[in-house]
Amino acid sequence: MSNRLAELLVRREYLRTARDRMHDTLSVTQHELRDVELEINRLKHECPCVALNKDLDIHDMTEQIRRGRVGLGYGLVSETLSASKFCPKCEGTGKLVNNSPASPVEPSRP
Repeated sequence: MSNRLAELLVRREYLRTARDRMHDTLSVTQHELRDVELEINRLKHECPCVALNKDLDIHDMTEQIRRGRVGLGYGLVSETLSASKFCPKCEGTGKLVNNSPASPVEPSRP
């Protein structure tokens, strides 16, 4: 085996290892980012009818529509929040609607 071939094989192994480490770091970062974005969405949509589709056993658009839910995000259906389109408190928006000035707005859930 030539010296150049041996050098290239060592370099290739080094680069593959570096790539794998970066992939692991990126994967962790993506999961962390997804969790932060989900928490932000939960705080923006304070109505009690809002839930994570996965928690409701909803994994596709057909099931979401069949159950009268409105998606509140983008991405995989099971990983997004949804609100009931029949909810009198938010009317499917996930954000509380104050229909009359006399009625108090319910506090957001913890």
